[in-house]
Amino acid sequence: MQETCGGCPLLHIPRETELEHKRSQIETAFRQVGSGVAVDSPVYAPNRSGYRNRHRMAVTDGIVHFFNQVKAGGCLTLRPALWNALQHIQSVSKADTTLFTNVDHLEVRVSDEPTSVGLRLTINSKHSKPHSWESLRIALGDTWRIATHDEDTQPTLRYDLGNGVTSDVPLNSFVQINSAVNRLLLHHVVETAQQHNLQTFLDLYAGAGNVSLPLLALGMSGTAIERSNSAINALAQHQLTQKLEVFSGDVHNSLQQLQPVDLVVCNPPRSGIKQGYGSIASLASKIVLLVSCNPETLAADSTHLLPYGFSLEQLTPFDMFPGTNHVETVAVLTR
Repeated sequence: MQETCGGCPLLHIPRETELEHKRSQIETAFRQVGSGVAVDSPVYAPNRSGYRNRHRMAVTDGIVHFFNQVKAGGCLTLRPALWNALQHIQSVSKADTTLFTNVDHLEVRVSDEPTSVGLRLTINSKHSKPHSWESLRIALGDTWRIATHDEDTQPTLRYDLGNGVTSDVPLNSFVQINSAVNRLLLHHVVETAQQHNLQTFLDLYAGAGNVSLPLLALGMSGTAIERSNSAINALAQHQLTQKLEVFSGDVHNSLQQLQPVDLVVCNPPRSGIKQGYGSIASLASKIVLLVSCNPETLAADSTHLLPYGFSLEQLTPFDMFPGTNHVETVAVLTR
């Protein structure tokens, strides 16, 4: 099945070989932009399977199905709870095809709590009439939370960030796909802040507070910027945010309004930061910390910051996507 599916081309090789391949990817990307800094050994969780907490599904004529039909027989990367949820929603759609009328595709998520399941629906752009999902709610059951992709107010699912910190993430907001490795990554961020005695931070592309909340729990104060209204509203309601200012808006348009801090954290989209390097550098009095799932754009972003008085101190890979060619990396740049 793995060979036919094609989604996890590295799952059949020894884990040590896979991790070395990913470390080498990062090393090559930075070498190409003229940086020869050593790359740490990748950080990973014990399980190479059963880690995914979300999955997108197609809808055709009201029936929910996998985009890749090979996965219908099973997928090693999905959490057991997620696989059960996907089986359930497919069964419900086959029993009543009217439940998913005008739905183009959907995403199912499971939280780090035992029972909560989230369903985000993307509606066909040609469909403009209001739609009630009450029948779908009844068919799926009480543990399901349902929203459409464009609603400002979204149901949330709770995720464990480690050390007793949790985050309530709206269904249309970003969440790391591997909760166990995400906790290891956040532990690394917190350790970096402790080692450098950092007191204040700026979290760009903050989402629902994946990085901000552990830093606040550490005793730091800061500012978070995120353009998703639902994400920033969820973050603002968290009990830890007494020492956090939150802004909803475009990151680059907001930089001129901010004051310097000890630490600037950037976790941009896969395409990278692309602009505003001087402004970001001027706001970081001690450290810029970059998080990326794309070694090439991470290398480019790091290189663009170096002329502003920074040096690349550390590159740490995190095996967020076992079995695939993808790798998450944290770069620490010090002034």
